[in-house]
Amino acid sequence: RGSGEREAGIGLGGDALHGEDSATRRGSVGEVYRDSYTKNEWVNDSGNYPRSVLKFKSERNHGHPTQKPQALAEYLIRTFSNRGDVVLDHCYGSGTTGAAAMGTGRSFIGVERDPMWFQKGRARILAAAGGGERPSPTTPVAANDVLPKIEQVPVALDGLMATEGLRLPAAPAQRLVNKCDARVEEVGALKVVDLFCGAGGLSLGFELASHEVVAAFDFWNRAVETYRLNFDHPVFELDLTDVALAVNAIRPYAPDLIAGGPPCQEFSSAGSRSEGGKANLTRTFAEIVSAIRPRMFVMENVGRASSSVAYRAAREIFKSAGYGLTERVLDASLCGVPQKRKRFFCIGILDGEDGVLNAFLDESFASQAMTVRDYMGSEIDFDHYYRHPRNYARRAVFSVDEPSPTIRGVNRPVPKTHKRHAGDTEHPAKVEALTQEHRARIQTFPVGFQWAGCKTEQDQMIGNAVPVELGRYIAKAISRYATHPVAALTDGHRIIGIEQSAAYCQMAGERLAAGQYGTGLNDNGAGHSVQQELIEDAA
Repeated sequence: RGSGEREAGIGLGGDALHGEDSATRRGSVGEVYRDSYTKNEWVNDSGNYPRSVLKFKSERNHGHPTQKPQALAEYLIRTFSNRGDVVLDHCYGSGTTGAAAMGTGRSFIGVERDPMWFQKGRARILAAAGGGERPSPTTPVAANDVLPKIEQVPVALDGLMATEGLRLPAAPAQRLVNKCDARVEEVGALKVVDLFCGAGGLSLGFELASHEVVAAFDFWNRAVETYRLNFDHPVFELDLTDVALAVNAIRPYAPDLIAGGPPCQEFSSAGSRSEGGKANLTRTFAEIVSAIRPRMFVMENVGRASSSVAYRAAREIFKSAGYGLTERVLDASLCGVPQKRKRFFCIGILDGEDGVLNAFLDESFASQAMTVRDYMGSEIDFDHYYRHPRNYARRAVFSVDEPSPTIRGVNRPVPKTHKRHAGDTEHPAKVEALTQEHRARIQTFPVGFQWAGCKTEQDQMIGNAVPVELGRYIAKAISRYATHPVAALTDGHRIIGIEQSAAYCQMAGERLAAGQYGTGLNDNGAGHSVQQELIEDAA
């Protein structure tokens, strides 16, 4: 039977499922067969299957502990189904199967029990739905939603506003949305270089926000080993205090954004609080950025760093290089991290205005702090835990129903002589210290993240890291800024605006209401031809 005649789809929850008819694959392992006469992808004439071990490059860029390569999912889908078939993944995790289905012209139904992975996988599948060839727009739904006929499920589009009057037919409107989605991906995905990368928390956060980390640098060999275990892109052991050497090593990667957290022990409340030595690396970071002049940069440090002499010197370098600065101290527990960890961020935009990213940072703050139980759920089987205090005037026992205190670079067991503090949530004799895995998870590293070195070195890497989800929060705010505005379509009197940011959606609505229509897609005039193309495509 030819393409389009089969009623059944396939399931990819583990092994591929198939019926009596199976795909004959002709050629070498991994090759997609297409009949030159029928133009069908597959010929179903026997029971042949791939007979050798299939080898695909592993992927970790979406953070799931059992993530499969998307190329493998695409291979299996193309082998055992036709265009227009429905693919079901009943444990879809990070959304690999759904993204593969969208990119190969199939429809998709996905089921996922973990709320966090449901949302992460859903976002990935929707992003793939905007760019791949498919018979109809599809989207995953929550378990308590009513699932209409698959062809009728629309692509979700956040932040749609339309003034009275202009109505587009469904097909041209969808083409407009698809073109806007493509522009979001094109404009919003930045090439990133991570300096002082440590174990890679900031790198992983940017990758999870769909940016491309192209290289990373650190001078601690154990951190470089750990980074290399978890990422495919290059990482270099390099003394970044040699600014000329660092610039020559970074420049070939032509980064759009340089990210980094210069070592901060001398600013930290756990450190000596005397500046010098490692504090000078803050100035070093600024000198490297000034020499490379990327489109943007992100510098992270402890909260008190913003008032340091070293930062004031770095700030002057940034301003002299022409960067507009957004300077904020963020509470990680309001940014998707189950930890009361306050960190200073300086985000620079070349030739930009000071404070321009504040609206994008503010719009996604959680209404309440995330607790350890909120994030870890069934991963933990205890209600209280011990964290060694910096001095015995502080409490040491905490509940999982509150955010964790700051995860530090040391982790000690409960001393036998430790006395209960008035603020402790349980008696110290009844609790234990967090394991390294628990500490890494509170820093929002994914399950299965690999650590090199001895226990002391691992403790230090975990404590020094930027929490992954805090890095992603910053990266997503930058994405929303980089893709603003997405598109505008006007016939001279009426307009449809599509905007990802809720804050700017409201601002644009007010501006439109005031009659300030404008003509370009963005402020630098580069979008006029794109706008005209959108108008012609939707006509």
